[in-house]
Amino acid sequence: QDRQQWQKDIAPRWLSNKELLSLLLSTIGDPQDLVPTAESGSQHSGSLLMAAAQGCLSQLVERLLAESDRDYGACGLDQGELSRRLGRGLRRLNAMTARGTVPAVLTRKRMAAVLQQHILHFTQRLHAAEVERRSLRLELAHMKGTAREAKGEAGRRHAADVPAERFDTVCRELRSALEREQQAQALLHEQAQQLHELGLRLELHSGEEAEKNRTLADAVRSLSEAKAELRRKDQSLRQLGKHLSRLQQDRRQLEQCACDAEMALRVAANSCDQFVCLPRKLDTLPAGEECPPRATRVKERVSLSQAAATGDDFALRLPSVHLGLSGAERLTSGADVAACQSFLSTFVEVYQLACSRIVLLEKEISSQRAHTAALKAELQEACLRENQDV
Repeated sequence: QDRQQWQKDIAPRWLSNKELLSLLLSTIGDPQDLVPTAESGSQHSGSLLMAAAQGCLSQLVERLLAESDRDYGACGLDQGELSRRLGRGLRRLNAMTARGTVPAVLTRKRMAAVLQQHILHFTQRLHAAEVERRSLRLELAHMKGTAREAKGEAGRRHAADVPAERFDTVCRELRSALEREQQAQALLHEQAQQLHELGLRLELHSGEEAEKNRTLADAVRSLSEAKAELRRKDQSLRQLGKHLSRLQQDRRQLEQCACDAEMALRVAANSCDQFVCLPRKLDTLPAGEECPPRATRVKERVSLSQAAATGDDFALRLPSVHLGLSGAERLTSGADVAACQSFLSTFVEVYQLACSRIVLLEKEISSQRAHTAALKAELQEACLRENQDV
C-alpha cells in the first residue's frame, strides 16, 4: 500500500520536478566535460572522471534523500506510523485468533513476549540502520570532500592547461622575442665595438690635442721669451743708438778738433820756416868747419820728414823736432825757436792722442754696427718665426 501510494503521489512529482531535473543536469555536466579527455586514454583523466562521477552521485543521492524525507513526511509517514502499523498487525493477529488459525498456546503473555522480541529485533535493526546511516553519511561527506578536492584539482589543472593554439602562439611569440633579443644583442655588441673605437679615437684626439696644447704652450712661451728678448734687444738697440749718436757726436767734435789742430799746424808751419833756413845756414859754414852732430841729425830728420810728407798723410807723419841746442845756440836762435819747439811737441802729443782716439772710436763704431746688424737679423728671424707660428 505504501509502495502504491509512493508510485501514485511521489514518483510523478519527482519526475516532473524541474529542480530535480536541473540538479540532475548540473551534476552530470561536469563528468560530461571530462569524457573527451578520458577517451584519450590518459590514466590521470580517468581518475578525474571517476572522482567527478562520485561527487555527482553523492550530490544526487543527498538531494534525493532530502526529497524522500520531505515526501514521506507529506504523505503522513511521521512518528505515529509505527504505532499504526503495530495496531494493524495486532488487528490481523486478533482476527486470525478469532478464526482459529493461530495456535491456542499463543496467549497474551506469549504475544507480549513475541511482540517484545519483535520490538527488540526491530530496535536492533533500527539501531543498525541508524549506525549504517551515520556511516553512510560520513562516507558521503568524505566522498563529497574528495569530490570537491578532485573537482578543485581538476579545475586547477584545467585552468593550468593551455590550449594548443595558445601554446603555438606563445611559442611563436617567444621565438620572435628570442630573435629580437639576439638582434638586440648583436646591435649592442656592434654599438659596444663602435663605442670602443670612438673611445680609442677620442683618446688619440685627446693625446693629439694635449700635444698641440703643449706645442702651443711652448710656442706661446717661446713667443713670450722672443718678445722679451726683442724688447731687450730693442732696448739694447736704443741704448746702442744713443751710444752711437754720442760716439758720432764725439767723432764730429774730434774731427772739428782735428781740423782746428790742422789749421793751427798750418799756421805753425809758416813759423817753422826758420827751421828750414837753419840747414841752409849750416850749409854756408866754412869748408873746414864741421857741423855739430845734433844739428846734422835734426837736418836729416827734417829732410826725411819733408820728403815723406804729402797732403794726405801730413797729419800722421809730422817730424819730431827735438833740437839739442846748447846755451849759446839758444841765445843765438832766440826765444821764438824754443817757444815753437815746445808748442810743436805739445801739439804733436795732442794730435797723436786725437788720432788714436779717432781710430778707437772708428773701431768701436764698426763693431757696434756689426752688432746692430746681427740684432736686426735676429729680430727679423724672430718676426718670421712668430708669423709662421700664427
